[in-house]
Amino acid sequence: MKKLLTIALLCLTVLSLKAQVKYGLKAGVNFANATFKNAGLSTSPSSLTTFHVTGFADIPIDGMFSFQPGITYLGKGYKYDITINDSPEKGETSLSYLEVPLNGIAYFPTRSGRLFIGAGPYMGIGISGTLEQGNTEKDLKFGTGTDDDVSPIDLGLNFMLGYHLNGGLLFNGGYGFGFTNAIPKDKRADDIKINHKQFFLSLGYSF
Repeated sequence: MKKLLTIALLCLTVLSLKAQVKYGLKAGVNFANATFKNAGLSTSPSSLTTFHVTGFADIPIDGMFSFQPGITYLGKGYKYDITINDSPEKGETSLSYLEVPLNGIAYFPTRSGRLFIGAGPYMGIGISGTLEQGNTEKDLKFGTGTDDDVSPIDLGLNFMLGYHLNGGLLFNGGYGFGFTNAIPKDKRADDIKINHKQFFLSLGYSF
């Protein structure tokens, strides 16, 4: 984790010295969910509506391409409604992460601005979480041990499509999914995985 952050900061510093960097802020809504895999079977619970806030730098590389690192605070999680032994159970897992996306962006000029598409890896660090089930609420612990509830690191990829107006206003939508098993390392069983995923919509401004 420290190596990834160090490399990202070095790249950002070198590229910033050679290019006209723009900075921006954006925020929006997340439709968070997760994929559960067990013995080859895959299913998803229902979505949980959360939010995100991102600060980013846009560093031109060559012509139409830019490197866009950032820092994001966002919510992840899911809702579930299942029946166990003829007894219905409803619950909600709500998680907060600090995430570092490292996106490559391609811009396509138009008369009023620029259409853009982007993709790249991200690294998320768990901050806090709660589980609501019936009338009870439990604080979730991030860690790798048997007494922990959620793995502390979420690595994945995100994709986005948007439009950047000439005045600086921008909006985009996208999709992100995690590769990392959200079950703590010491609690994992064979063929059981939980992977985060989310659709997101953002509105922002760069200057």
